[in-house]
Amino acid sequence: MRLDLLTLAALLVTPGAAEASALFELAGDPHALNSLNARVLEGGSVTAFFNPALLPWNAKSFSSGAAALGYWNNISYGERPAGAEIPDSIYNARLARPANGDARLRFRPYPTARTPGLRGSENPSNAHLFLSIHSTAHLVERYLSFGFYAWLPAHAVQAQRPFFVDEREQFFSNSLKPELWGDRLETNILGFALGSRPLDWLAVGAGLTMTTHSTARTSIYMPDGSQQDRAEINAEVVVKTSFIPHFGIVLEPVDPLRLTATLHMPFSSRVDGESTIRFWTDQDRRAAADGTDITASQPARQEFEFTYGSSPWRASLGAAWRGGAQLDDQGFTWTAVAHLLLTTWSGYRDRRGANPSPGWSNTLTPSIGVRLQWFPHALGIDLSYSPSPVPAQTGRSNYVDNDRLAAAIGYEAAFDLFDIPCAGGLNLQLQHLLKRSHVKDPAQIPDEFPDSVNLRDGQFIPASAGLQTNNPGYPGFSSSGWMAMAGASFKIFY
Repeated sequence: MRLDLLTLAALLVTPGAAEASALFELAGDPHALNSLNARVLEGGSVTAFFNPALLPWNAKSFSSGAAALGYWNNISYGERPAGAEIPDSIYNARLARPANGDARLRFRPYPTARTPGLRGSENPSNAHLFLSIHSTAHLVERYLSFGFYAWLPAHAVQAQRPFFVDEREQFFSNSLKPELWGDRLETNILGFALGSRPLDWLAVGAGLTMTTHSTARTSIYMPDGSQQDRAEINAEVVVKTSFIPHFGIVLEPVDPLRLTATLHMPFSSRVDGESTIRFWTDQDRRAAADGTDITASQPARQEFEFTYGSSPWRASLGAAWRGGAQLDDQGFTWTAVAHLLLTTWSGYRDRRGANPSPGWSNTLTPSIGVRLQWFPHALGIDLSYSPSPVPAQTGRSNYVDNDRLAAAIGYEAAFDLFDIPCAGGLNLQLQHLLKRSHVKDPAQIPDEFPDSVNLRDGQFIPASAGLQTNNPGYPGFSSSGWMAMAGASFKIFY
């Protein structure tokens, strides 16, 4: 039975639904004056996500906007050594040293020259456009504020593109892909939050972000296994939504000083699937003639699990210090801000639902910034450094990720439109993915063509000696790149 027959489970297409907010964790608040410090300073479009305790400081408003993001990942592949190729002779191979009397090859790679795609042929770069709406309302002035946010990719509601990070990717793209980019950014984001400032020096808040759990089942009947383009198919998809909480707190013990803390619980979008394939076979006829249960002929069954947009536990501590004076829309104020974000990447799940092994490292991401305000203008500047959680890729896995340096600038101007107070904002951000190289340890790479003999004459196949592998990351790879983002927003105050 050919592999393409069993992969008819690809028919299980999960409807788009809101899930993880990887976009925000990567780029901060795309419509805030201080995009990379949105957990500490108010006024952003998604304050309700980053720190709902800041909502009482946000002005009552409705806003909409757009943001364009492009990333350019450069992945270079090391030159494969002589003898690493898998020849066509693997089709006639049996293990020279059978395990438990079974001489069949357990893993069946393609001959290197027959892989579906050229090694590294898939372009890891992409660009996306997002549309957004946001709102802040004070249900009870100061004591109860509400924030809502919705982000939608302009080209698709949601994308899910799983891939393997080891030698199994030879059967598909035969390329390496950035782990924390790609389809993690192609998803809509929906959430809301409440914030309260019961005391002059204390505010608290809590919010929810929507995620999904999908179950997909396909039943396939093949009347003739030799004609795989003829099949009767039923596909069933069920999508359930749930909401993942996050929390924030703001302390202002003295007038110029603000202290903040946030906690975001882990969330992701999961797809559990199953496909069953039944053939019209002589076994069915014999079972019926014998009077036995027709279900004695068991269908071929496959199960799979995908995890998209996985974001583990995140916690932050921040501080801001305000200076200057502003009276009756006059004067000048400045605010210096810094915060530290802890992300527990050791709990990360990749697109196949696996926890990477050896485990990823937890990271600390520092950010600093300044905000300048002179009515009706405001300007914010941020800098941030994000270390990669991914360890050196010396074994079979090829998780592609880099340390990142980020700089962002935001500008906002207030004005009246038909006597309605409004504001318009522009935001720019640039991130540099620092170059990183990995060298494989051959002792950690599975031999895809172990020592074998020819099934016809029993003679040893010389090409099977040593290490052969189609792992696209072997014998090593390097990666670097850039990310640029530009956003524009329009806000109406009421």
